[in-house]
Amino acid sequence: MNPSFISLLAALFVLIFAMPLVGTATDAHPLREVLLVGVLMAGVFVATHNQRSLRTGVVLGVLALLSRGLPVFIENSAIEVFSNLMSIVFLLFVAWSMLTALAREKRVDLDTVAGGICIYLLIGLICSLGFGAISIVDAAAFAYSNGQALSGLPDTLYFSFVTLTTLGYGDITPVAPMARSLAMIESIIGQLFIAVFIARLVALYTSQQESE
Repeated sequence: MNPSFISLLAALFVLIFAMPLVGTATDAHPLREVLLVGVLMAGVFVATHNQRSLRTGVVLGVLALLSRGLPVFIENSAIEVFSNLMSIVFLLFVAWSMLTALAREKRVDLDTVAGGICIYLLIGLICSLGFGAISIVDAAAFAYSNGQALSGLPDTLYFSFVTLTTLGYGDITPVAPMARSLAMIESIIGQLFIAVFIARLVALYTSQQESE
């Protein structure tokens, strides 16, 4: 199994399951950043695994990692938005690198399954960072059922995966046009990815069985 896929999958699962436990308290901000940086570092490992995209992966990865530290030293909403956007660009590159690698696969194995799961989870993380950037620019972009505002990555991560899986609990509602657009795009991509990925697995498995 590809060790870079394992590290990224592990980092994503740790982020998703640990983030709600960390919470939204101000003093927990460093730990939230550590969880996200862990995913970015694992993403660098994946991006640099492909020699053809080595230079681009390293540059984008380093920029994304450095940008996560800027808000610690410079408290400015524009810096926070920039940090999120740099992380989004890098994670999009990682997801695309994995997608193209999986498209070239001729057999169904653990790499194929792990890679597909990583891409699906990356979609949720990328959109959560997008929701975070939107909420920084417009504090009223989302409405909580109890009247409170979004409180950083734990909330946007929760909302993103609820949207991605089309659960739609209704406790957080996108109000601003940009937030609504991103929510619709994410839900569509989430459903299409599952359908296409499963179809791809079935086609590869059928071809594999016939060749054997």
